Amino acid sequence: MLLELPEERFQLIKKLKNSHAIYLLSNTNSIHIDAFKKKLGNEKWLAFCKLFDKMYLSHKLGLRKPDVKIFEYILKDQKLKAEEVFFIDDSLQHIVGAKKIGIHCHHLLDNEDITSLFADITL
Repeated sequence: MLLELPEERFQLIKKLKNSHAIYLLSNTNSIHIDAFKKKLGNEKWLAFCKLFDKMYLSHKLGLRKPDVKIFEYILKDQKLKAEEVFFIDDSLQHIVGAKKIGIHCHHLLDNEDITSLFADITL
């Protein structure tokens, strides 16, 4: 679920978007999205949305991670091959689901931040 957006993560995703397609996949619901929008404020919410080429929200798709169907749906929608995708998630069960269809994955541990995975990128 979407919880917070520290500035370093925002800047990292913005930089990565210059050379990569970036998608968001979140198990969420409309109440949570509305609360997240309110927390960020309209301007920052719009900037957040622009970080992603497309956002996939479970409540809109009727599918949830770790079901492989949600990963297959996104691959088909974006005309991607599993081996072309790098998926990052903090839930091991979601990683297992993505790996079942050959997606490259990284399980983000509690003591890890996504920015540490891309330490070579200057923010």
